[in-house]
Amino acid sequence: MDDRIVEVTLPYIEAGTLTWTGKDGRLVLGFEDAQVTHLLDGRHTVVTVEGILGVYEAPTLREYLTNLIDEGNGDLIVDLTGVGVLDSTNLGVLVAACKRLRTQRPDPRTLYLVAHKDTGPVHRIMLITGLTKVFYLCDCVPNALRAAPTEPPEQQEAPAETAVGPAAGGQEDPR
Repeated sequence: MDDRIVEVTLPYIEAGTLTWTGKDGRLVLGFEDAQVTHLLDGRHTVVTVEGILGVYEAPTLREYLTNLIDEGNGDLIVDLTGVGVLDSTNLGVLVAACKRLRTQRPDPRTLYLVAHKDTGPVHRIMLITGLTKVFYLCDCVPNALRAAPTEPPEQQEAPAETAVGPAAGGQEDPR
């Protein structure tokens, strides 16, 4: 039997929200039927969401992402591979987070979504709604980290020409 102490705080008892320290030492926020955690990877924040994202989870997810966006300075990578259901309310939360990142001043940032390609419910919803044109959609976190620039925009060299549209693989640069 494993003898370890896990601290549990109840910041919002009426909202059904719990926080605890996960096995990897990261703080986990559990709410309703989902849980979310994050870590910094270089200048980017990787958010991992698991469970069912229904209407009751949307306010907590919105607040969590908004706080991360306001506190961070790099791109945001949201791993949704552990999400079984994504409703329209939480889809709106992701769109709002994307918009908030793009309007950050002085340097706009990008939201990358990670979802199982072709087999997962999140990828299917993105295809049906046409949101693959809004979000960068990656199949795993390492690919999203490779796609995200490692230097702040002011330190990057400007590309000579940027390809956009179907000739560039069908996905436009969402910035």
